[in-house]
Amino acid sequence: MKKLLLETSFCKVYIIGTVLVSVLIVGIYFSYAMFTVSKEKDDAIRIVTGNLTAKLEVDGKDGNTLTVPAGETKEFTVTLSLSNGQF
Repeated sequence: MKKLLLETSFCKVYIIGTVLVSVLIVGIYFSYAMFTVSKEKDDAIRIVTGNLTAKLEVDGKDGNTLTVPAGETKEFTVTLSLSNGQF
């Protein structure tokens, strides 16, 4: 083993050492990142939305269609109400 190390060129030893140190650094960074993500995931805010129901009124009447004959101009008041507020 000692003879093998003495016969190996400095360039090869340097490359192998650099690769090993790089793998070690990436492994440490990856494990730190995974620990941080799992910790943040536990503290995350959970937003739960229920079923939203909508009610659409056109000029005070329930419906979802507007009919305008050709060549006429009309104004409509459209009201959209959701279960959690009104727009």
